[in-house]
Amino acid sequence: INMIKLLDHSSIIKIHNVYIEDYKWTIIINFIKGLILSDVFEVFKPLNEDSILYLFYGIFQLFAYLHEMKVYH
Repeated sequence: INMIKLLDHSSIIKIHNVYIEDYKWTIIINFIKGLILSDVFEVFKPLNEDSILYLFYGIFQLFAYLHEMKVYH
């Protein structure tokens, strides 16, 4: 969790704080307005090639940032 709190990228939800009480986790994050990725595929199907390239470009940028930060998946 501490490592995630240090990450600063537009595609990563910012974690502000984490509380653990009686084995229950509460994670305070930024509110993100909009659709989740699975909803995008459902609402806008079929996606055209430009939309797919745009989505994957963002995902690849995120992976490049994570690797730069020495976060491996």
